[in-house]
Amino acid sequence: MEASELVESKLLQQIAEALKVPVEAIENFTEEGANTYFNSFHDNSGPSAFQYNNSAPTDKYEEMVEKIEGLYKELLKEKQARIELLERLLAEKK
Repeated sequence: MEASELVESKLLQQIAEALKVPVEAIENFTEEGANTYFNSFHDNSGPSAFQYNNSAPTDKYEEMVEKIEGLYKELLKEKQARIELLERLLAEKK
């Protein structure tokens, strides 16, 4: 089959069915046409295909900010408690 210039129509029909393409696609096949056809597919697998969900990072950011605020408030309470303790100790020494 590869060596022959022509393929019988019955065999061509079987090949077309196996490839799930119309017989005309095989009959009119050219390498240039095939390259054009397959290069026209865009599956968006490149970097431009990534669509970022901006809400999730914002939620995480807000969660982190709230956690930092809570830790900062705890530090301020501890600092205030130390200041009060030092003031009491200084007052007792006088």
